[in-house]
Amino acid sequence: MARIRSIKPEFFKHEELQDLELEHPGQYIMLVYAGLWTQCDKNGVFPCKARAVKNEILPYINFDMQKTLDILEKGGFFTKYTSGGRDYGYIPKFNKYQYPGKAEQKSPAKYPEPPAEIANAEPFQGASGQEPEQPGNGSGTVAQPFCDGCDNHSDPEGIQEYRLIGLQEKGNSCGSSEPPPPPIEPVEKIERLETPPDKKPGKVDKPKKPPLREREPRNGHERVEKAYLENWDDLYSQDRVNTAYPVVNWKQTRKLLSAHFAKGITSDKIIGAVNDGLENDFVMRGGYSLATMLSASVLNGLLNSTGPPPKRRHRIASDEVSGSDWEKRFERDDLDESFREGETA
Repeated sequence: MARIRSIKPEFFKHEELQDLELEHPGQYIMLVYAGLWTQCDKNGVFPCKARAVKNEILPYINFDMQKTLDILEKGGFFTKYTSGGRDYGYIPKFNKYQYPGKAEQKSPAKYPEPPAEIANAEPFQGASGQEPEQPGNGSGTVAQPFCDGCDNHSDPEGIQEYRLIGLQEKGNSCGSSEPPPPPIEPVEKIERLETPPDKKPGKVDKPKKPPLREREPRNGHERVEKAYLENWDDLYSQDRVNTAYPVVNWKQTRKLLSAHFAKGITSDKIIGAVNDGLENDFVMRGGYSLATMLSASVLNGLLNSTGPPPKRRHRIASDEVSGSDWEKRFERDDLDESFREGETA
């Protein structure tokens, strides 16, 4: 099964692969080489059988896969060996530049490992005798020995890091008398001061308001609310209510108060209506609810001292007459009217 592998932009600058591509047009050297990484197991081994490889890499393009594999093997891009009567290919330094997933690392190798003389051979050598920096992952960048202050070599693009590491570990490869640069010291990590989760940066804590029962009201809304709370305390001390604090939707009641204030009803009148609610049976049966008293119909009744409006009666007949009697009466009236019309005619 094919695996996901990584490829770097430097792969498309690989001179040797591009030279092979130009020398053998129509053999798709670079694409096949990159596709071989996806066929490798965690050790960089893949089944080196042209028909099997062709079924996995560019199966719908007509070209000679065996010829392409021979070109790559001759160029030193992989090494071929036989195990158990089957041919396999081994890409050196595959494990150095590819990073299989945890599941793949823990699982056993899918294909037989290469012989020791192949696995422990010299680093990967391309056709030009230069070692690609990352064979097996598609970087294709050619790593050369570097010298500090030497004019014979220059830094290829994108591999300055290799140059610094190589100089620190191996010194000057051209035999120059100049010492290598000092090792790079790691930058000290600065810990970031984290803001406590309950506070936002730049936010100043505001002093909390004391409860309305313990301070003077600041506006008409609070005056009505405090009067209501004082009445509730009296009801609780008389055991006329069960809880020490009423259940009130303050957002709803303040909207109702704002609507009444907009109509010209002052807070003093509303406080008087709230006090009158203590003696109103309808209000007390409803649990002395502030929202109930602030509804338009109940508030008008309390302001006018008439109590809540009576419920409408939906029956058209009186309590003494049943529905069947009324139907009979309507039928009799229709008959009498027809008789009158006949007499008139």
